[in-house]
Amino acid sequence: NLVKRLKEDIQKKEELSGISEDILEESINKYLQKNRINQDQPIKEKDIKFLVKEIRDYLRLMHGRFQVSLKQRKKAIKSKDYGSILASHRSTLERKSIYEEVRELVNKISPKSIIDIACGLNPLAIARKEYEYLAIDINQKEIEIINSFFSEERINGKAICEDARKIDYDKVKKYDLCLMFKFLDFIDDSHKNA
Repeated sequence: NLVKRLKEDIQKKEELSGISEDILEESINKYLQKNRINQDQPIKEKDIKFLVKEIRDYLRLMHGRFQVSLKQRKKAIKSKDYGSILASHRSTLERKSIYEEVRELVNKISPKSIIDIACGLNPLAIARKEYEYLAIDINQKEIEIINSFFSEERINGKAICEDARKIDYDKVKKYDLCLMFKFLDFIDDSHKNA
């Protein structure tokens, strides 16, 4: 099966291994459809390598480019060093200098609930006991880190692994504050006006 083979080859890259199976499979199928590749036809090995490269490039745009140091992250997770875990994610590392200001703004707004779309590791820096926190991201490994953080810090929070572009927000509970750092950059034409 072509999709299965592509999934296995794509997940060999550690920076992409945390992407949920559903999102990975959907990305592969979308690529194959868009490029009119018939899964039932035999495909040469060199063409499979090309497909893997192309799909990895697309997935890196959404996810992989945010990884900094996976070795550093593994060590930090074992010791529950949340500051170092934040530093292992390029996007949260970029925001490190403004998290205090973000927390102050959140406190000023005083929400009862927050939804963080395409959250990355933001909840480790922003979530507090004073409000409910829903975190959404495509990286299952980061979702596990966030849920562990919520549990250990006794935060009324939940992190779910979903493609935030596909959620029917009309069916989602209403939240007082919505955070979307760098998310809008990833909405392609098929998701605009949805």
